[in-house]
Amino acid sequence: MENIENTDSERRTYIKLSIDVKMLTISLIQRNPEKSIAEVARNLSMNEHMLRYRYSNIVFSALEVIYIDDIGFYLHIRRLYGRGQRGKRAHIVLANSRGRNISVCASMNISGLLNYRSFVVSFNKNQMCQFFQEFFQKCSNTSKIFVMDNVHFHHSTEVREVVELQGHQIIVIQPHSPKFNPIELLFSNAKIL
Repeated sequence: MENIENTDSERRTYIKLSIDVKMLTISLIQRNPEKSIAEVARNLSMNEHMLRYRYSNIVFSALEVIYIDDIGFYLHIRRLYGRGQRGKRAHIVLANSRGRNISVCASMNISGLLNYRSFVVSFNKNQMCQFFQEFFQKCSNTSKIFVMDNVHFHHSTEVREVVELQGHQIIVIQPHSPKFNPIELLFSNAKIL
């Protein structure tokens, strides 16, 4: 922790007001739940303009652009800090088994969440192909554009074949640019809960 020097009068004022020096908590504007709907709408319109510029020879509407991503949840996180009486250790009782991770794949467009599926195994190209096949059974036959992040198995021939055989397209966004995939905001809000 950095050393913050205070004068005597400042120190007395801080003590009187019960103010301590603490580590700051950083909150990112994009991740605030109350602003998330406006942020998602703005990101979706920005993405639509970016896609129209990049793929100007393709005619599509915002409803045909579907954002897909997967995320892993570790449900058995253990806290490192706790509160307790002075002079005694903070104590918590936990189960011995930590359990397994859960992977979730979801798809959304400008109107909201379209489909999701959870797996108890880590996500790979087989689960992605299975997710697409289930999604195609639920959606209309109009041609869709799927926007996905740059994970290695999104580039696999199996995933591309499953999508392109149905007459759809895959667009893989550039690495380290989650702001172009609004479903990342959905996942960040889900992890807060």
